[in-house]
Amino acid sequence: MATNFNDIVKQGYVKMK
Repeated sequence: MATNFNDIVKQGYVKMK
């Protein structure tokens, strides 16, 4: 798993937008 899950969520959110 990634060290910063929040970072992944933020990246996915931006990618989804």
